[in-house]
Amino acid sequence: MKTNRTHLLYWISLLYLLIPVVIFVLGWLSWLIAVPLAALIAYLLISAFPGNLHPDATNPLTRKTIIFSGFTSLAWVTTSGVWNFGFGRTQDWDVMRNDMLSTLTKYPWPVTGTFPDSPSLWTMRHYLAFYLPGPLIGKATGGNLSITLFATGVWMVLGVWIAFLLLLELFSRFGNRKYIVLFLFVGFSGLDAIGSRIQGTLSLRPSSLINGGHIEWWAERFQFSSNTTLLHWVPQHAIPSWIGALLVIHIVRSRQNLSLIPIVSVAIVLWSPFAALGVTLLALILLVNVGLFAEFVRSIGESRFRTLAILLTAIPLILFLQSGTSEIPHSFLFSSGSFSHNVALLAKFIPLEFGLVAILTGLVVRRTTKEQVVISVALSMVLMVVIGLYNDFAMRVSPALLVVIMVNAGEALISPSKSMKNHALRISLGCILAIGSITPLFEIISRHQTPYNGLQSPCLEGTCESDLTSLGLRSYNWTEAPVGVLRNP
Repeated sequence: MKTNRTHLLYWISLLYLLIPVVIFVLGWLSWLIAVPLAALIAYLLISAFPGNLHPDATNPLTRKTIIFSGFTSLAWVTTSGVWNFGFGRTQDWDVMRNDMLSTLTKYPWPVTGTFPDSPSLWTMRHYLAFYLPGPLIGKATGGNLSITLFATGVWMVLGVWIAFLLLLELFSRFGNRKYIVLFLFVGFSGLDAIGSRIQGTLSLRPSSLINGGHIEWWAERFQFSSNTTLLHWVPQHAIPSWIGALLVIHIVRSRQNLSLIPIVSVAIVLWSPFAALGVTLLALILLVNVGLFAEFVRSIGESRFRTLAILLTAIPLILFLQSGTSEIPHSFLFSSGSFSHNVALLAKFIPLEFGLVAILTGLVVRRTTKEQVVISVALSMVLMVVIGLYNDFAMRVSPALLVVIMVNAGEALISPSKSMKNHALRISLGCILAIGSITPLFEIISRHQTPYNGLQSPCLEGTCESDLTSLGLRSYNWTEAPVGVLRNP
């Protein structure tokens, strides 16, 4: 039975996810929509706040747990290069995210701009939640880009810290052994080193690791990123996926507060539509798997005003995000390329990226076998859909589902057992996870070898080029169509 202290951690997680949504609502939407919508979000937070808190309820975990997880999150985020300290940021930051933060800091909201190749006034349309807190603080300090970047790093640490606290609470019954799962989380990855070697794109020599690199595209048409890769390259997708997935796991396993699940999904939409889809899919899978779906539907029906508030909150966010997106490419995996080649890639990818871990985990902890199977099937189905230039659907929906694989693997590793068979299975599982950790090592070494660059003036001013302003990615980041829910620029 979860205590109100744990429920307070749920509420803190929802607060973190919804803060940038409120910033967006009040900073971008028409006042006729913004004011009532902000009131609805406040209602959702108030309705989710746990009642009857005891005096010690403000401390859902021990002081040791809070401090240790905080320092671990700080160290991990530091390797992303957001603050320098010997690390530089990934290419995605250099060509896109840095300019996004600068533009949001220097330009009035909602951001609009014109381009030399078009006479129209374009409006920025992007999943903005991750980006907004840092620039808001930068704006408040006179448009200081250094403060924007520093605050964005702090925002990342807070998100990772909350995810770590949720993770440790899942393993609270294991005492000090629970801290092992933090390092498992940081190092969790598929067997990219083996996949890359099979495909001939990586030589397994010490020099390969010393030189760093990005080794996860060995399957050509799809990839599932390691947790460290996600943090370094796409924190806007990673952090809400982790928090959302861990919240869903807590709620389903405790069989309490089922009506909070739709709030979680809506809170994530503006962070990442793909992450919201992944968390929602995970929730449906877990609810059906444990026979709670009917009770979940009943809980929704019993909270009609909350359900209405959730729907009314979602509508303007979805209208904003879908405006002008029809040109983004989308298809099914088998609609292009050789059928036999696609099947051959899947036959390698599925066992190496999650299949072996799922099987061994199910053999060690038998009660997770069914859950591992249904999650593995869902991950395989995710690969069938292709959206975006780089198959963003598979990469960004999968993290929420992979959290379950990782959590169950952690339980398999640290659960006590006297069975010799289980010892052998655990050793095999540990070896596979250790080989997988080669991928985050590559990423961290690469960040250490990457030059650090601060934020520069927005490229909309014509001083530079970035993916934010490029013609090829225009439909990903801007809309030419009027967005009725936005405030007039």
